[in-house]
Amino acid sequence: MRRNPYDLFAKDCLELLLEDAGRMQRAHEVALPAQVIDAAFTPSKGGAAKLRRRGLLGQLAQQRCAWECFHDAPSVDDLRDLVRKHLAWHHLLTLRARRRDRRALVNLPALYVVCAARPTSALTELAATAIPTRDGGFYAVSQALVGMCVIVVAELPRTRATLPLRLLGRDAVLDEAMAEVAALPPGRWERRIREAVVQFRKRLDANIRSGDMGRLAEEIKAYETKLKEQGKREGRTEGRTEGRTEGRTEGRMEALVPVVEQRLGRSLTRKEQGAVREKVTSLGPARFTRAILTREPDALAAWLSGKAPARSTP
Repeated sequence: MRRNPYDLFAKDCLELLLEDAGRMQRAHEVALPAQVIDAAFTPSKGGAAKLRRRGLLGQLAQQRCAWECFHDAPSVDDLRDLVRKHLAWHHLLTLRARRRDRRALVNLPALYVVCAARPTSALTELAATAIPTRDGGFYAVSQALVGMCVIVVAELPRTRATLPLRLLGRDAVLDEAMAEVAALPPGRWERRIREAVVQFRKRLDANIRSGDMGRLAEEIKAYETKLKEQGKREGRTEGRTEGRTEGRTEGRMEALVPVVEQRLGRSLTRKEQGAVREKVTSLGPARFTRAILTREPDALAAWLSGKAPARSTP
């Protein structure tokens, strides 16, 4: 599962910009074993008027659609994975419709693949064609068969209409889009993503990237080993032991808090920070790390709040 801050920010933006105009489902399961779409959107009956005021993003979301976001350029294999999920989703939609009407037909939803970096090799290999009705950045990939449209954010024109999509970009494109959002007057719908921007900046400040969890877990284990060795070398009078225990707990907290926040996709509350301190002390860093890396975000939040039962072996 991709959990880097750019991917989370892109999904936050899509949800905040579309949720009041229809049904938005994140991490939408489409088959067994579970395959997950970044965001699946179905407009509501009353959502059309709102979507008409949402620029280019609103135009694209007038019909049921799926959104997949890539901070780095996807490969051909990545796009093939999306096609498998998308056709499976369409198949499930058709089966559900035919339970009500055996002759029902379900239109293939659009599949929008939003790329912050241009996937030049994939576009060439898949013989993608620029969509002439757009001013740039849109490429058709077997649309009649799989409904795929690749959107290269960096190639979109810099207009108000493209602002929501440019928030799904990277580097200078993203910085420029966020500056535009910050300058908008009160009441503009684009400001709905302000909270997403705040959370995104917090994730970046924590300096967490994809793949860092495993590295952090190894660092924490090495840190625990170092502390144990240090404890063996030093005397173990009661007073000194208490002091070292307190110091170890704070050090572990400092290392583990970013990992927990990355899993949750948000900052910890004060109560949750206390729960982390308590559980690190009782379980030890290694067991605690395994516990947070093997739980999904909702289950992890419930565990920290005490609402989820403890596992015998985290």
